[in-house]
Amino acid sequence: MPQDDRSDKVGPHVIRKLETIFNNLKSRQEDVREHAAVELRRTLEAQIKATPGEALAPLEKMVNIKLFELFRAPTDERMGGLRALQALIDLDFVEHTVKVARFIGFITICFPTNSNKQAQLAAHVLGKLARMGGALATDVVESEAKRALEWLISGKDVMNRRYCALLILRELTQSVPSLLFQRVEQFLEAVWTALRDPSLAMREAAVLALRAYLVVIADRDSPLRPSLYDRIYHNALKGLKGKPESQHGSLLVLGELLKFTKDDFMKQKFRETCDTILKYKDHKVPVIRVVVLRLLPRLADFQPTVFRTHYLHEVIHHLFSMLKAGSVSQPGDRENAYLALGDLAQAMGRSLLTVSSCSIDALVTIIRTGLHSTTHKGGKDGVANAALECLSRLCQSCTQDMLPHIIALLDPVFSLGLSPELTTALAKICEAMPNLLSTVQDMLLDTISRILAEVPYYPPGSIGRAQLKPEPMHEAEDKVALLLLALSTLGTFDMKNHPLCDFVRDNVMQYFYHDLPAVRRQAVLTACFIMKSSVELYYGRIFPAVFAPLSMA
Repeated sequence: MPQDDRSDKVGPHVIRKLETIFNNLKSRQEDVREHAAVELRRTLEAQIKATPGEALAPLEKMVNIKLFELFRAPTDERMGGLRALQALIDLDFVEHTVKVARFIGFITICFPTNSNKQAQLAAHVLGKLARMGGALATDVVESEAKRALEWLISGKDVMNRRYCALLILRELTQSVPSLLFQRVEQFLEAVWTALRDPSLAMREAAVLALRAYLVVIADRDSPLRPSLYDRIYHNALKGLKGKPESQHGSLLVLGELLKFTKDDFMKQKFRETCDTILKYKDHKVPVIRVVVLRLLPRLADFQPTVFRTHYLHEVIHHLFSMLKAGSVSQPGDRENAYLALGDLAQAMGRSLLTVSSCSIDALVTIIRTGLHSTTHKGGKDGVANAALECLSRLCQSCTQDMLPHIIALLDPVFSLGLSPELTTALAKICEAMPNLLSTVQDMLLDTISRILAEVPYYPPGSIGRAQLKPEPMHEAEDKVALLLLALSTLGTFDMKNHPLCDFVRDNVMQYFYHDLPAVRRQAVLTACFIMKSSVELYYGRIFPAVFAPLSMA
């Protein structure tokens, strides 16, 4: 192991700062590690600007020693090391060849591993290194691809090697497609074991690796392309005759073929593919039912006319049977059925309404049922958020038909409470229906006011406005999260034509003095963003010298 021989040329304040950064890189908290990696890059950038090239050697040596210590340590510390590599990969503080060789050495320590998160991050950093190019990077790609294929082919999956291999091959294929295309036949021969693996994570990693190869195949005008597509398609059909995990993997593959093939290959097989997928819509295994639900909109989008003629009625009947009040479908099925219905509306547009059972009134009833969905403990569940997302997509695809009904749906929408899903859906709805913006703004401000000050929202000048008492400084963790979300939403949601300076004074500034730094920071950012909008509205322009720092926050 290298000795920690730090030269006096590295100033004591820099050493102390680096010590703090590397200690934070050892944290078990991902956000702390990410922040430390950003600070490491900023610190080294500052030193590079302030220090002549040769004088950087002691600093380079110290960083290398600290990185070496991280990669010799347990998983959390290795994750910090990988975050550091990710931050430094394009920073010129070491000669290129030396840096690539050194970083590759660190990354190879991380494989194989039983930690999926470590494998994912290590593979991602490896892909970034591969994109840097150069003779050494090319040699590394060849070596790592060969090793990954050996792990994928191997009958024994020791130390999660197969999963690691899939991640490596995916990243390398995306980064250096010309080199990995040479191994496409080897990959297609080996990947089916992983696609039929009992582990869901393994199958999902396998289909992502296959996707990367399908993109490469589509981008190359190779005479092999039709035969490669045909081999994948028939292997998928073969897998449907196997166990449930094999059937699931094959359905995933059919979905990838629909999305990433060229030359009308899947158009010729569209009817067969639809018939095959629909056979599994009522399968006893939940993950198979879910993948079918996710594939239905993809089929509709691929060949809308054929789908509308031959399959739309059957699909709508299937979705409605799962979503109607009193349905015995599992919550996971209902959640995905709402998302499928929303995606289907976007794929088919108003054609959706040509199905006799799918009137706009029937759709609104189903949406309302979903918005009132709760868990067995009375709390909000994923079905309600999925119904909300479905509503936003229906508003985008069937705007004129939904307009008479949307006002009546806003109360159940807001009864779900403030959440990122709510604000995202409201933004989509208002984009499709601009006349609704003012009403949504008022209702959203009321929700935010009740969180920040525990009173309703009153527009400026209203008699009902009251001076508000500051909130208690100590809140439960869930209250703090809601508080941060309310502040963030106030600063980011489109609140044009609403003068909010008084609202900020009365409801936001009290949080400048909150005990938690995150709350203080978000309160200040929100106040600044609103002031920026107010200045722009009043003067018709902004002042970059004043507000430019906000873009860095």
